[in-house]
Amino acid sequence: DIPGVTYNWNPANVIIKDFNTSHPLAILNGRTRIEVAIRENKKGCIAADTIYINVNTDSVKIRGKQNICLLDTTHLFANYVKNALYEWTPNWIVNRDTMIDYFHVTDKMFKLKLTILPNGECIYYDSITVKSRNELTDLIATANPNSINPGDTVQLEANTLKGISFDWSFDKTISDTKIKNPYAIPDTPKLYTVIVTDIYNCKRKASVWVEVNYEICDEPEIFIPNIFSPNGDNKNDVFIVRGDNIAEANMIIYDRWGQKMFESNDKNKGWDGTFDGTVLEPAVFAYFIQVRCIGGQTFSKKGNVTLVK
Repeated sequence: DIPGVTYNWNPANVIIKDFNTSHPLAILNGRTRIEVAIRENKKGCIAADTIYINVNTDSVKIRGKQNICLLDTTHLFANYVKNALYEWTPNWIVNRDTMIDYFHVTDKMFKLKLTILPNGECIYYDSITVKSRNELTDLIATANPNSINPGDTVQLEANTLKGISFDWSFDKTISDTKIKNPYAIPDTPKLYTVIVTDIYNCKRKASVWVEVNYEICDEPEIFIPNIFSPNGDNKNDVFIVRGDNIAEANMIIYDRWGQKMFESNDKNKGWDGTFDGTVLEPAVFAYFIQVRCIGGQTFSKKGNVTLVK
């Protein structure tokens, strides 16, 4: 400072410190015309000068998702500034100045230092914290009961406090694949799988096995009579294959000369001892029966059945 001199800076509203000195501190938001007038206190002499100051208005801002699913990759972006050096802290898996990728296993703070080249006269900073979300650690798929007989119902459930949507693997035995707790009627032992989504769109999968206890696909669980009496007394009037474990049945009946008397693909439809609407006389007939049981196993048998009155 020059002794005995008063300094007058203009515009005064940008000066924040040391106004009446030769070296005030100012905050400028853009190109600014700065004027200074100095007055010699004793003689009253005045001198003035003007300078234009250009302000670098560049800045840096990190953008990206701040909630990432566990084991997903973070994608962060920073705005482009010409002639600038980007320095991310720390060094990540992929670093391409304005973009970084990071394989997420825990919460992380990402920092960026932006230096304007070539002289580094301006330096900018920004940071962002990305949280690694793992909300569905409590997810368990259950079945009640988990062991049933054919035709029984089992209650499925995706047990979690954090799920907002549910997607059970498509299966015709499930009542509704888009709810938390559908019921199912499996006809074979089956693995049911559900994918649950949380509020951050993170997904987790769980499965449960349901056992179906069906009978063996063989005699004596499959019963084929060797005699029947279609006499209208409602007792043993129809020749039919029986069994609680039968899903499908095919039956063909032949007479002793090999002529086909009857055929059915309906497990609930047997032979009533007629041919072309005529009740046949007592005789021995040959049959060929094929059965598919609940669970997919098969059984077949050739034999003879006696028609009596």
